[in-house]
Amino acid sequence: MATLVFWDGRTDSLWAQAVQPLENPVEMGSDRNFIATTIYEAEDLRRQYETIFGPLPPLSLRSRFPRHARPVTTDPAHPHQRAWMAMAQDDRAEVNRVLTNVTKAIAAFERTIVSRDSPFDHYVAARRSGDPSGGGYLSGSALRGARLFFGRANCFVCHTGSNFTDGEFHNVLSRLPDDPLDPGRYRGILLLQHDPFNSLGAYSDNRHARIGTLVSRLVRTTEQLGQFKTPTLRNIARTAPYMHDGRFATLRDVVRFYSELPGKPPLGHREDFMHPLFLNAQEQAELVAFLESLTDESALPRLRHPVTAPSR
Repeated sequence: MATLVFWDGRTDSLWAQAVQPLENPVEMGSDRNFIATTIYEAEDLRRQYETIFGPLPPLSLRSRFPRHARPVTTDPAHPHQRAWMAMAQDDRAEVNRVLTNVTKAIAAFERTIVSRDSPFDHYVAARRSGDPSGGGYLSGSALRGARLFFGRANCFVCHTGSNFTDGEFHNVLSRLPDDPLDPGRYRGILLLQHDPFNSLGAYSDNRHARIGTLVSRLVRTTEQLGQFKTPTLRNIARTAPYMHDGRFATLRDVVRFYSELPGKPPLGHREDFMHPLFLNAQEQAELVAFLESLTDESALPRLRHPVTAPSR
């Protein structure tokens, strides 16, 4: 299911995914009431928000909207949880609406970031136009790496299509020492179906979309234990560390792992089609050179500079 997001597929849209980093203590560490209040109190942000989404609730009323509050269901004594539960249900819904409008704006921006201008893209375009050399956009090493990628190494089986991902979930890794067991998609399905921001929830813009039907019909099986989503390989050279647990610092480490496939998965079993590749040092370097050719430098400036404020 290509629309599922996070390594374990625990959300089913870009906007629902954006909720969690905002409040995760190890990421942005904020809370939804503070986010809503910040927008309310900043004149420019309030004007932009209300131009797009309509009036904000009366967030200056501290008796109804404490400055800091969010659900923390794992810790009933947490001050954010206590403040959240002290709010009226309708007021909590108002704050949730502000939060999801913010994350829908984030998702709309994310969809403008398109990566289709890498050396490999130019090579493919040149070949399609009749140039057998591919315009010289790929080095000899990267070309040999491409032959491995689409050939003997079988990388394309999971990293397929224009985004180099099948959007599916696979069991690949062995367990790190002293690392807690992560059930992956097996738990992700449960989290998705209980997520108040999923496609079937009150904050969805299209509760009758096909993804909602699929989510409601997902069934957990032990086959999903230890499965994690196949990531895109576009701009992969810029997204270290690698794998769902960040265990590998470099692409060379990743390629070496797939070449050797040491150990066994701690849960479930490794995909049946996966076997050690036994690539030599030169072949590993060539595969890395191909992966580096998927970097689109033109896509990076949009991530470094603020966008222009909406005009209406």
